Amino acid sequence: QENQDRIVALFNVLDIRLPETLKTNEDSESPLTGKRFCVTGSFEGYSRDQLVEIGERAGGIFVSSVSRETDFLLA
Repeated sequence: QENQDRIVALFNVLDIRLPETLKTNEDSESPLTGKRFCVTGSFEGYSRDQLVEIGERAGGIFVSSVSRETDFLLA
Protein backbone atom coordinates (compact mmCIF):
# COMPACT_ATOMS: atom_id res chain seq x y z
CA GLN A 1 0.00 0.00 0.00
CA GLU A 2 2.85 2.37 0.80
CA ASN A 3 4.33 1.88 -2.69
CA GLN A 4 0.94 2.41 -4.33
CA ASP A 5 0.55 5.65 -2.37
CA ARG A 6 3.97 6.78 -3.57
CA ILE A 7 3.09 6.01 -7.20
CA VAL A 8 -0.18 7.93 -6.90
CA ALA A 9 1.72 10.85 -5.34
CA LEU A 10 4.27 10.75 -8.19
CA PHE A 11 1.53 10.76 -10.80
CA ASN A 12 -0.09 13.72 -9.02
CA VAL A 13 3.19 15.66 -8.97
CA LEU A 14 3.64 14.96 -12.68
CA ASP A 15 -0.02 15.90 -13.26
CA ILE A 16 -0.73 12.52 -14.84
CA ARG A 17 -4.14 10.97 -14.35
CA LEU A 18 -4.42 7.34 -13.35
CA PRO A 19 -5.49 4.93 -16.13
CA GLU A 20 -9.21 4.86 -15.37
CA THR A 21 -9.50 8.63 -15.79
CA LEU A 22 -6.65 9.28 -18.21
CA LYS A 23 -7.59 11.37 -21.23
CA THR A 24 -5.41 11.79 -24.30
CA ASN A 25 -4.74 15.39 -25.13
CA GLU A 26 -1.91 15.63 -27.61
CA ASP A 27 -2.04 19.43 -27.67
CA SER A 28 -1.03 19.84 -24.03
CA GLU A 29 2.40 19.35 -22.52
CA SER A 30 3.29 17.61 -19.30
CA PRO A 31 6.54 17.31 -17.35
CA LEU A 32 7.19 14.09 -19.31
CA THR A 33 6.84 15.63 -22.78
CA GLY A 34 9.91 14.61 -24.77
CA LYS A 35 11.58 12.95 -21.76
CA ARG A 36 12.91 9.40 -21.80
CA PHE A 37 11.59 7.10 -19.09
CA CYS A 38 12.15 3.50 -18.08
CA VAL A 39 9.94 1.21 -15.99
CA THR A 40 11.55 -1.50 -13.88
CA GLY A 41 10.28 -3.85 -11.23
CA SER A 42 6.69 -4.82 -10.59
CA PHE A 43 3.78 -2.74 -9.36
CA GLU A 44 0.74 -4.05 -7.58
CA GLY A 45 -2.37 -3.03 -9.47
CA TYR A 46 -0.56 -1.95 -12.66
CA SER A 47 1.09 -3.92 -15.40
CA ARG A 48 4.31 -2.69 -16.97
CA ASP A 49 2.40 -2.07 -20.21
CA GLN A 50 -0.14 0.12 -18.40
CA LEU A 51 2.62 2.24 -16.87
CA VAL A 52 4.35 2.58 -20.24
CA GLU A 53 1.05 3.65 -21.82
CA ILE A 54 0.49 6.25 -19.11
CA GLY A 55 3.98 7.66 -19.65
CA GLU A 56 3.61 7.75 -23.42
CA ARG A 57 0.20 9.40 -23.23
CA ALA A 58 1.84 12.05 -21.08
CA GLY A 59 4.32 12.70 -23.89
CA GLY A 60 7.18 10.57 -22.59
CA ILE A 61 9.42 8.36 -24.67
CA PHE A 62 9.70 4.82 -23.29
CA VAL A 63 13.17 3.26 -23.25
CA SER A 64 13.71 -0.37 -22.31
CA SER A 65 16.97 0.11 -20.42
CA VAL A 66 18.53 2.75 -18.20
CA SER A 67 21.34 4.87 -19.59
CA ARG A 68 22.71 8.33 -18.87
CA GLU A 69 20.16 9.64 -21.37
CA THR A 70 17.25 8.35 -19.24
CA ASP A 71 15.38 11.23 -17.61
CA PHE A 72 13.01 9.27 -15.33
CA LEU A 73 13.09 5.81 -13.79
CA LEU A 74 9.92 4.36 -12.32
CA ALA A 75 11.11 1.59 -10.01
